[in-house]
Amino acid sequence: MPTEYSDLRELLDNILETVPDSRSVWCTASVRFETTVARRPGLLLGGAWAPQLLGEAADLWPVPWTMTLQQPRVLAIERVTAPFWKWLPLLEGAAKAEESLVVAAEEIGDDFLRTLVANLERRTIKASAVRSSNGASTHLGRAGADPPSDHRALPRVKEAWIRKGASVVFPWSDADWNGAPEIAVVEVGGEDCEDQRARLRFLAEAIREKDRHAAH
Repeated sequence: MPTEYSDLRELLDNILETVPDSRSVWCTASVRFETTVARRPGLLLGGAWAPQLLGEAADLWPVPWTMTLQQPRVLAIERVTAPFWKWLPLLEGAAKAEESLVVAAEEIGDDFLRTLVANLERRTIKASAVRSSNGASTHLGRAGADPPSDHRALPRVKEAWIRKGASVVFPWSDADWNGAPEIAVVEVGGEDCEDQRARLRFLAEAIREKDRHAAH
């Protein structure tokens, strides 16, 4: 990694002393020149099930190697192994309503992943599939063996941020989820647009490297 961003390396090291591991550290582009750290309650989930689920976002300031979904519905379910046709009402309903969807599961079949990726590539749906976590049902509930047919039955969160090693969903209000873990969000600034993009990419890579070590 480049050596010129010593301030970001030092900032990341200091944050890591205050959180369990790198999965609790995320970054985003700041609307200011300065780089600051915000602490937000959020629910940590596992990482994305497939690399195709981390495609570059279409917004102005995408965080490298990270998918961001705004106001998604979240389905926490043990496994996604039912025939794909059982999922069509849920996916089609979310697509027609132009809502995004996060499926958090302990097991996902290849057929579902292939179809989800194909629809993402055609831009017919905004969705992701992530590995579940032990605390998912605390704030999101848990579906039965089959998915609900109506996407409106699922809880909606403010944002979902997803990368290979982890994902996080944020509530509408900090007071909504009492006892939720604290997430450190580094809002990365820069001298100009080019510098800000470079610094954001550097920090995202540094966090990704920390994720690799945390996984071993």
